[in-house]
Amino acid sequence: MSRDTYFRHKRKVEEKKFIRLYYIPTIDFQDQHLDNRIDNLNEYRIK
Repeated sequence: MSRDTYFRHKRKVEEKKFIRLYYIPTIDFQDQHLDNRIDNLNEYRIK
């Protein structure tokens, strides 16, 4: 593999890493939000 090819691949991997780092918290936030809504509904049903 040539040096240029190596750095092209490395750049793509780094870009994808930042994209994943951006999306992971958004997904976790959505799950947490849903969990909170479910908990609130359960509390409402109990009352």
